[in-house]
Amino acid sequence: MTKFADELFADLMREHGPVLERPSRQTAHNRVVHTLTVEPGPPRPPRHTPFWMAPAAAAVGVTLVVGLAVSLGGLFTGRGHANIQIGSGGTVSRTAYVFNRYKGTLTPISPVTGRLGKPFKVGPAGAPGSPNVFENAITPDGKTDYVVYTATSGSVIRSFDLVTHKAGTPIQLGHGTGQVVFTPDYKTAYFASSSSSNLNKGTVRPVSLATGTVGSPVVQGQGVPFIAITPDGKTAYVSFSQPGTVTPVSVATNTPGRTIPVTGAYMINITSDGGTADVTGSGGPDSSPMWVTPISTATSTPGQRVRIGNANQFSLVAPDGTTAFYVGASNVRLVSLTTGQTVRTLDLGSTSDAAFTPDSKTVYVLAGSSGHAEVTPVSETGTVGKSIHVSGNPQNIVMSQDGKTVYAYGSPGDKQTMTPISTATNTAGTPVSVRASGFIPGYIGIVLPGEENAW
Repeated sequence: MTKFADELFADLMREHGPVLERPSRQTAHNRVVHTLTVEPGPPRPPRHTPFWMAPAAAAVGVTLVVGLAVSLGGLFTGRGHANIQIGSGGTVSRTAYVFNRYKGTLTPISPVTGRLGKPFKVGPAGAPGSPNVFENAITPDGKTDYVVYTATSGSVIRSFDLVTHKAGTPIQLGHGTGQVVFTPDYKTAYFASSSSSNLNKGTVRPVSLATGTVGSPVVQGQGVPFIAITPDGKTAYVSFSQPGTVTPVSVATNTPGRTIPVTGAYMINITSDGGTADVTGSGGPDSSPMWVTPISTATSTPGQRVRIGNANQFSLVAPDGTTAFYVGASNVRLVSLTTGQTVRTLDLGSTSDAAFTPDSKTVYVLAGSSGHAEVTPVSETGTVGKSIHVSGNPQNIVMSQDGKTVYAYGSPGDKQTMTPISTATNTAGTPVSVRASGFIPGYIGIVLPGEENAW
């Protein structure tokens, strides 16, 4: 076995010693898969940015490393709203990957120590002006990475088998493609696109990932569409900012339901229980108020909207839909979406990103400038914890599926730094360095199985 494979196993033994035994190459899959159970849990909310983060096996050792990390049937991985267990043991840590957009590679990360394995190529390199990956979506079982990239023919979805390292047949989406969202079973994807003749006219189309068939538009409107899918995979919600609408679409039939008016609607967060679609929108230009409007997914009825700030800053809604985190020009605020009142206003410095734990009890805030960055935990009641120093001036933060680890990553140079932080102890682990020759900001990111990660 490779050094990294041994480290992965050592990590697991330290964390789950009584539960796991060292598997042989022949029996690892069978000995674990048959004891897996999956229970519902909260999904990770969509990030505030409108577009998220994305070599053949170098040797037998690389194949073994990746195979160990993915062929254990979800041992290190799990969809955002799944709680994966082994037998009667506790929840198992999920793996994560570093995606190098410049090189088109994924690199597995040890779930406990943060050590990096060897990279393998999943898509085209991203040099300026060339085809490049702008989205990765790894299935909950950790076996397949759906890569979305631009090519001369337009945008393309292509599957990549993380076990065999074989690429599937590209599915052509055409020019003008924006957000791509996958159903929880990864049978269908929905993608937004704009007309080449009228960039303000947007459409949303379904695509079968099994057959590669692209369907007719299911929703059309003005502005850039935003798509979110309920945790049960039954309904896709599509928003258009002009004039401001949200439309539920049946995934089974691709039939749109009654259009719901929501002024300036653009981002949708489906709550953990799937009962509410919280829609963030603004009433006009950048300086106009920003609102969150709850919509009952059972009745398609909008509730009382809550003002959280102004439209020129970013916001994040907790997975349970009770709280919104808003970054203002000089401070950050926690706003109760139940009462409409500000829970607390905080001065944490120049904030660049934030992430909630899956249980919505804590939001981790990344702030800093001039090479100094800190991650600060803030409770749902507004209590501020001790700030955690992270090196490398990271620009982004992401929460692991089980809520045990926060990854701070990205920096303004070709040497990228990724730091894992334990949410149990609020301590930073050893920083990991990743290089991207010819670095351009945004070319390094963290990819988590069971989520759409785009830039």
